[in-house]
Amino acid sequence: MHLADGANAATPIVAITSFALPGDDQKAKEEGATACLAKPCGPFDLLSRVRRLLPESGS
Repeated sequence: MHLADGANAATPIVAITSFALPGDDQKAKEEGATACLAKPCGPFDLLSRVRRLLPESGS
């Protein structure tokens, strides 16, 4: 079962990896991740990525 299957299909999933090798981003997406970040990444990197993935609020 992929991470993006079922009731949580619309929930963005950000994979964070310690050792980013070529193709890791694609592997994470094949397993259901919406995006992938490589360490070192700071909290603002993660927040920025999550904000880009979430739908904009009407308020």
